Amino acid sequence: MEIQHKLMLLGVFLLWRRECQSTQLFNNIEPSACGLNQYFQFSSLTCVACGEFQQRSPDLVSCTCQPGAKLVSYFGGPVKTCQPCAPPKVVTNDGWGCSDCPTGRPYDSTLKKCASCVSPLQHQTDRSETGFLLTRKTCLQCQSDTSPSTNEGVCRRCHSQVLKVTGGASCACPTDDVFTGGVCLSRTSGIPADDTTSYIIRHKNNFMSAYFKEYFRAAKVLCQENQNFTACQQLGNLCVMLMYNEDNSNRAATDACKEYLILVRASTDYVDGITDWPRNMPWLYYKDDGSTVVLEKENVPQAFTRGEILKFNLVSYRVNGSFLDIRKDPSILQLCPQPMSMTEKAFTMTNQYSIKCQMSIAKLLQQDTVFFDMFLRVDNDKSQYPVPVLVDNVQTRGTFVNRDTERKNWKLNRRFFLIDKYSGLGIIDDSVPSFIQYASSIELNFQLIDNGKFYPPLLKIHYDVHDVDPVTMETDLVNIEFKVTYTMDTSQLDENIKITVGVLSALGVVYALVKISSWRRREGIAVLDCTSCMLFIVYVSSALALIFLAVIFVTCIQWQFFFKRQSTVIRVLPTADQEHLIASLLVAAFVMKFFDVVYILYSQIYVDIFFIDWERPRGSQVTGTDGHTVTTPVSVMRTLFVANEWREIQTIRRIKPTFQVILVVLFLQGFGFQYWATTDPVNRLSVDRNIDYVGETNLCLRIAVVSLLYFVIAIIQWIIYGFLYERFVGDAIGDFIDFCSMSNISVFVMSQRQYGHYIHGRSVHGRSDTSLYELYEQFQREEDNLCGKRGLEPNSERQTFEMGITVRFRNEYSKILQPLLSRETQGARRGQQNMSRQNPNLPGSNLTPALERSVKAYNQMNRYLSSFVEHAIRENDYFVKDKLLLEKLLKNELQPPEEKSVFYNDDGRSFTSILLYGQEWSLLLFNLLLFLIVDWLSGWNAILAGFIAYMAEIIITSVRDSFGKKNLAEKTMVDERFLI
Repeated sequence: MEIQHKLMLLGVFLLWRRECQSTQLFNNIEPSACGLNQYFQFSSLTCVACGEFQQRSPDLVSCTCQPGAKLVSYFGGPVKTCQPCAPPKVVTNDGWGCSDCPTGRPYDSTLKKCASCVSPLQHQTDRSETGFLLTRKTCLQCQSDTSPSTNEGVCRRCHSQVLKVTGGASCACPTDDVFTGGVCLSRTSGIPADDTTSYIIRHKNNFMSAYFKEYFRAAKVLCQENQNFTACQQLGNLCVMLMYNEDNSNRAATDACKEYLILVRASTDYVDGITDWPRNMPWLYYKDDGSTVVLEKENVPQAFTRGEILKFNLVSYRVNGSFLDIRKDPSILQLCPQPMSMTEKAFTMTNQYSIKCQMSIAKLLQQDTVFFDMFLRVDNDKSQYPVPVLVDNVQTRGTFVNRDTERKNWKLNRRFFLIDKYSGLGIIDDSVPSFIQYASSIELNFQLIDNGKFYPPLLKIHYDVHDVDPVTMETDLVNIEFKVTYTMDTSQLDENIKITVGVLSALGVVYALVKISSWRRREGIAVLDCTSCMLFIVYVSSALALIFLAVIFVTCIQWQFFFKRQSTVIRVLPTADQEHLIASLLVAAFVMKFFDVVYILYSQIYVDIFFIDWERPRGSQVTGTDGHTVTTPVSVMRTLFVANEWREIQTIRRIKPTFQVILVVLFLQGFGFQYWATTDPVNRLSVDRNIDYVGETNLCLRIAVVSLLYFVIAIIQWIIYGFLYERFVGDAIGDFIDFCSMSNISVFVMSQRQYGHYIHGRSVHGRSDTSLYELYEQFQREEDNLCGKRGLEPNSERQTFEMGITVRFRNEYSKILQPLLSRETQGARRGQQNMSRQNPNLPGSNLTPALERSVKAYNQMNRYLSSFVEHAIRENDYFVKDKLLLEKLLKNELQPPEEKSVFYNDDGRSFTSILLYGQEWSLLLFNLLLFLIVDWLSGWNAILAGFIAYMAEIIITSVRDSFGKKNLAEKTMVDERFLI
């Protein structure tokens, strides 16, 4: 038992070892890779050496006996035995024996065969009538209606056409008749003249084709006289190779197409009553119905759903006209090599398919020349519908009629080929074609009607001709393209887009008129001037940019939704013209938005701004040896702090550009949202490119996806920052208003000549320049409601206002402001003048006269504005009121202030309109448009588009910060060195 147990373990080990040694990897061997004396054994997929006295067969998958050797044994397996015949014996006709040559016919030791019989009508036989093997071959005469069969040793009946011409008397074509195309033709049979114009390929520099010369006349005669199926099909194939040329129809010259059409017109029996399709001939032309009628027939009886596989029959014929088969797989239309999983996607309903590749001439020459008639299988494969063909190369009187944009001028056909390597065979050398014709571009187009139905599909083909050079044909590359497209009549949609754009543009112009009217009122301009006209154009641009983008977004969103999610097909992708319209609107929107953003920056960086310091001196002090008493100066540090805070909030944003761009690119590229913009009707976020077909990126779908991501991410940022961050972490704008109150400083901003904003920052405690202890005491008093409220009006918390000021106030304001803006003052403040020399008008002062005037103007402006706010100037007073509802909606004032200025209660912090914070959506739309433009022009490079969009935001922020800083320093007397 122990020995048996050990033997069992040993056996298991050996089996396990054998299994482990098997790698399941085999050599990948092609039949052509086997040696000259080897054949490809298809059972084992290996190369096996041929036996003694054997050679490889032409099909590469077996061995045959060498010339002069007979078969000894062979039963269909790998073992075959051959034995040479002893000279001068030769191998019998069946290959299994040896016999002597016929009397008088010598043995050829080189070819190891007997010389031919004396008469070409004789054949060599090596068996008796009863099948007995003769020791010597004999030459026998064939009967008059037969001829020797090559290598068979028997007589075969002659071609029926030869017997028809000779009356059955002989297999030799009479010298008075014509032998062409392998048949004998009687000169009385209406054979076309042997005219060179019948054999030329006109679209290839009138090339003389040997194939046409050999077979054209035979095909025509056999089709005309005998209704020979193969000959009629061959005549049709010759016409197809001529690109359906009809220019000889009214000329003395003839060709395959002219003869074909003559035979069609002479026919009386048709298939299904279609007079373009004689029963015994191929269907090549649509002559009865014009192209418009054919392409707009609503007789495809089936409705298709999204994702359904379209089925076709491709009836195929060899170049000689013989029937090949009916192919069910339409992927043969794709010359570009692709995995089966990819090619199947081409014929999935609504899948916009496109593939391009390059192929060598040598590779094309390996393809068979096959002619196809295409049918669409419908009604559960019970019926088939003919697919018309639009050959781009068809010419009529030198004009490419099928390149016309008017469909009514098209000429439709039925038959087509992919590769033609026969028409290029020359008269002198017909071994290799001088050129090939190939389908360089194939487009299968479906025009949808509605509810999943479509008009007859149309196969569009463009043929190119390429010369064949045996030396370079391996490296000569040509471009190949195959597409499946879907279109529908969307002219109504085009009209709707144009009408919508037109109507909304008119409203945009009205809006611009309201805006320019408001601007002129706020500027106090009564007459029309150049500035008003230019600004009107800017306002129109701003409105149109928003309108164009809105129309594009809504249009593309509905396209994306219906195309990607429809079950019954009701919508296809936009046409090339529609994409051009969308692209034009996109570019126009971007250009106009660019000017709008430039104006926004300009209007923000040149506002008039002043910080009103409400702090008053707290007493006087004695200075110097003479006991001179001066007022205690008020510290300027609070103003510096407020100025720096203002500078910081100039560029603050709710929607952070960095997050915005990074998240958009991340969702597009990283999370696969880019696949929502492809031409295949599948919604997915990931693909396996080895098995999945991924369509091209469509402009309209890309706009929809990118815009949707932009808006969703921006809205989320807006909500998080506006409703969460500002409420629970920090509100920069609200903190600035609080800081003004703590600093006892108000902000007076004039964004236009008679319009501006006011932030009331006067401390309810009367002063802010105090100790830390007093500061906390003030906070405590506010918390305990032991002091007044911070608002401008009594018992009010409202601190922000819009201002409409009178002309009188503005003139006084400008008069006081003038010294602050003079070039001399600005130069002195920048240190361009000698600051060390003393002021002659003010002994002991080191300030220049310009700076002295500037300081004086600053103090005067501070007193003037504080007095104005306190209602201390009778001739320049103001009152506070709410805006009317219409004024709020229009963001406009219906009446300009005349006697008194007006402070409008502002609950929405309207002063942020002069900050980037208040222009979020304008900047977001500009950033989106820039992203879309760069993404489109760069070939859908989202990373590059994101980088450019981000850099644009950096530039905008830098410009706003830099010029805003300079303007702040000029208008507030705060030196740039203190703005950090």
